[in-house]
Amino acid sequence: MQTIVRRIAAVALATLFAYGCAPSKPHPAKSAFFTSCKDLDALASRAASVSDVTLKDKMPAGSAEGSGGKRLHHHATFLCSVQPEASEKFLEALKAEVEKLAKQAGADIIDTEEFTAPAAKGKGVDGRLSGFAISYGIGDAHGKFEASIQHRPEAKEQQVKIHLEEWAG
Repeated sequence: MQTIVRRIAAVALATLFAYGCAPSKPHPAKSAFFTSCKDLDALASRAASVSDVTLKDKMPAGSAEGSGGKRLHHHATFLCSVQPEASEKFLEALKAEVEKLAKQAGADIIDTEEFTAPAAKGKGVDGRLSGFAISYGIGDAHGKFEASIQHRPEAKEQQVKIHLEEWAG
């Protein structure tokens, strides 16, 4: 009986390997930059203390990990609120903190974008920084760090959305 079970197992394994169903290789690890930034609450708190801004309604908005083929994808999102007059100061401090972490981790900053708020319909003051995006590469990983003000004209505070995303493989 044991011989039959062993033969069946051997045939099953041979069939799997023959048709390309070999055990998958481990996915690449998160980069040093992603690891240093993934605690978005702590990152936002450091930027707030540097810029003397008070964060309110701090809330992780989700994180996930997934794979497709030989690629690994991770992302994390964090939300908080700031006073409208402090939003630009906070974003500038956050951008400086992210650039510092990228340098420390050995990440190459590929592109930096800054977004300004339009003056129309109470969505902000024309020319005021309302967000930024930093694209980076490190080893076989690349990703994007984004932060933006979600303008809410009727609210006393403006919501800040911070998002970090990375692909490796």
